[in-house]
Amino acid sequence: MRDEGIRPKMSQRLLDRLPCVLEGGRFTNAANACLTNDGAAFVLLVSESYAKAHNLAVQAKVRHSAAAGGDPLVSPKSAILALNALLQRAGLSHTQIDCFELNEAFAVIDVLFSRAFPGHEDSYNVFGGALAYGHPYGASGAIILLHLLKSLQKRGGRFGAASVAAAGGVGTALLIERC
Repeated sequence: MRDEGIRPKMSQRLLDRLPCVLEGGRFTNAANACLTNDGAAFVLLVSESYAKAHNLAVQAKVRHSAAAGGDPLVSPKSAILALNALLQRAGLSHTQIDCFELNEAFAVIDVLFSRAFPGHEDSYNVFGGALAYGHPYGASGAIILLHLLKSLQKRGGRFGAASVAAAGGVGTALLIERC
């Protein structure tokens, strides 16, 4: 068995030859993008009345959601735009959020997050992100939500925010409150 994510033959010469995936950029390319992996996750999202009627233990409640559009040529920024829209809609400051989860399609997401929300590095992608475990497209949103919930449980936090940047400059974000 071997780790498919390790690229033992990678060199600076090869890195320099990779095309940039964002217009006007020099550094965002396939070498610092997450791998596309297999994966699965399951989230049961129901109304409060359904949960009560079926005696389901509620772990978190969705409090707000938001979407934002940005420049399609620099789509990773849309995750931050969506987070800002979410916080504004919820009437919260980033200092009131206990844990953040963002999909790391590219390493630049981490840089953008730390610039927009300084001081939150310890509450960001607590269990690692897609750069570490890959990006199973159909399951990434559910995986991010489950990681966010586990992070809140582990830390005893109340509010968690998740965000994903999609191709074309669209970002979506979700605010949950742990029960």
